[in-house]
Amino acid sequence: MKYAIKHKMRMDNPCTGAVILEKTLTVEEIENTSIDDEFLENNELTQFLEATYHHGMPLDIERIYLIINFDFSRATPETKSNLQEL
Repeated sequence: MKYAIKHKMRMDNPCTGAVILEKTLTVEEIENTSIDDEFLENNELTQFLEATYHHGMPLDIERIYLIINFDFSRATPETKSNLQEL
């Protein structure tokens, strides 16, 4: 739409103010969703962090630690020790 307005093909943007609603999950859908696929196991997380450390772009490991550290308070002692070894 920005292109059309810029080239005087359209005077206004009809999409302004449009709201896209999120799909509401039913109780059945929530109950059938497996939480196991949403999180990495300890060994998978360790492999991922090691690969990021050795093969990642500059500052990748710092960004990942920031993301992980956001909820680090809930991590198990084993996970904390694995992360600190890296």
